[in-house]
Amino acid sequence: MKASSPVIIPTPKVVRFSANAKAFRLTRATKIVVKERLPVVQRTVNLLQSAIKSRLGVSLKVVSAGSNPAPANSIVLQLNSGRTKSPGLTKPEGYRLQVLADRVELSGSDTAGLFWGAQTLIQLFQAQTGAVMVPAIVVDDYPSLGIRGVHLFHGQNALPFHQKLISKIYSPFKLNTLVIQAEQLRWDTDPEVAPGWGGSKEAVRQEIAFARAHGIQMIPLVQSYGHMEWMLRLPKNAKYAEDPFYGSDPEYQKDPDFIKEKERRGSYGTIPYSLNYTNPEAVRYMTRFNAEADTLFGAKAFHIGFDEVTHKGRGRFPYKSRPKTFPELYVSAVKYWHNYFKARGKEVWMWADMAMHPTEVTPSFGTAPTPEDAKKVRQGLPKEVVMVDWQYGKHDRFPSLPLLKKAGFSKLIAASWFEAVNIQNLSRAAAEVKALGCLQTTWAGYESKESVLEGPQRKQFVAMVLAAEYFWNGGKGPTPDKLPYNPDEVFRKHYGK
Repeated sequence: MKASSPVIIPTPKVVRFSANAKAFRLTRATKIVVKERLPVVQRTVNLLQSAIKSRLGVSLKVVSAGSNPAPANSIVLQLNSGRTKSPGLTKPEGYRLQVLADRVELSGSDTAGLFWGAQTLIQLFQAQTGAVMVPAIVVDDYPSLGIRGVHLFHGQNALPFHQKLISKIYSPFKLNTLVIQAEQLRWDTDPEVAPGWGGSKEAVRQEIAFARAHGIQMIPLVQSYGHMEWMLRLPKNAKYAEDPFYGSDPEYQKDPDFIKEKERRGSYGTIPYSLNYTNPEAVRYMTRFNAEADTLFGAKAFHIGFDEVTHKGRGRFPYKSRPKTFPELYVSAVKYWHNYFKARGKEVWMWADMAMHPTEVTPSFGTAPTPEDAKKVRQGLPKEVVMVDWQYGKHDRFPSLPLLKKAGFSKLIAASWFEAVNIQNLSRAAAEVKALGCLQTTWAGYESKESVLEGPQRKQFVAMVLAAEYFWNGGKGPTPDKLPYNPDEVFRKHYGK
């Protein structure tokens, strides 16, 4: 019986497997041959050295080849530089991997592609006494979506948890972006806003360096309009709120939306919810946090949040800022951050829900108070902002993405959650509109820690395997139930828990 083609995650675009051809035998005498001795190529060398040492107990010798033919019994790494026109070498982050009996040849269209090709090679390793066998195979591969991200929160126990996710799940399966929701760190601007479990800037610095070494960029998310309980929970900061009397005003307690929300959640509390952007002091205070976060992360982009700002049952909006309307306030606030970060050389990411009303995008979702409000927001927002469209339904189409594109937003990211059908179909919809990419969100509590894997929210992390699959391939391929692997088993095997 012939051996079946090895399972590679995510599934490559082109795989040619020869069950009858002789496998490559990787031993302690194998050499890593590097055609370009560049610092960015060294990351790939380090990855292979670490993976091989864990199996053979030694670090392989690394040699430079230049233009000379590569020696036998070697793994050859090179950048394509236009030499070959194979499919994997014509796209960003692409690679071509060829495993022969006497050597392995790995070419990347760029340094990222070289790194992802090495991750594929490592997946092919098969242990044997005193050696590692690699089956004869040719892989031509590249991603359909450029941004393949995961959204996580932080906390005092987040660093070791995130490092394991990065090294065992995200990087091996070619996810390249990590959005950290970071407002509840112990910021120098005002350490009092952090809860007892809040994370530290030093831990974030370590995580940024660790992620970079694994081919992943980290981008900060700081809620900067709604969802402002992180800042407004302090009594001294209530003065910055759009509705500082939320829940405590006797008249407001008679409001039907407040009563409904209180009944749904129980004793809801009185923490103000959204920031007052007509208060210059509030804007200056908020700016200090975002400036500090931007300096810490040093990323190409900054996610300002801005979802569900007018959430019913969480305060009157507008209230302090009346007679200004929601569209006026919202657009003005986004323009403030767009101009601020443009001056710092950064692009702004934001959630897209408040630019849409459900009736405009059914079965997709939106949170603008009215269709008219949504239209005014779309017309007023700077078209350079990156609109991150979170859509969590198990639909076969998502009209929200074409609507945003038609409105002039060329930079789109589709954000999925844990439902397998949602991840595949939203990835496909993102590829169809030529979105920048996709983001797998997690909503498993504000504090990020490994113990979450022991409870019902484990499913959100198992879903990251599917996200890696479908983000890479733009939603194409078998449906989740017909994939050649079980995502839960894959997560358990690779993560170790």
